[in-house]
Amino acid sequence: PLPKQFALHQNYPNPFNPATSLLFDIAEPCPGSLVIYDILGRKVRTLIEGDLAPGFHKIEWDGANEYGKTVASGLYHAVLHTEKGQFVKKMAMVR
Repeated sequence: PLPKQFALHQNYPNPFNPATSLLFDIAEPCPGSLVIYDILGRKVRTLIEGDLAPGFHKIEWDGANEYGKTVASGLYHAVLHTEKGQFVKKMAMVR
């Protein structure tokens, strides 16, 4: 079965160290991205970008930025961008 709506679920574990899992649902094929931002709104890492297939998805974020360096402790936002909207979840990295 396919999801009936688009959704970004709360990551787990949260707070996390050193990695966390993100689950999201895509109801129909569409372009989109899953991006991590810091509390100031600066892009930390793009986890997925491109055409998203319908279904239930899971991706792990290893707590690293685009350059492979581990991010500092603090609050981060996971943002799922699709043509159906923007979905946001708050996450906490604790070391």
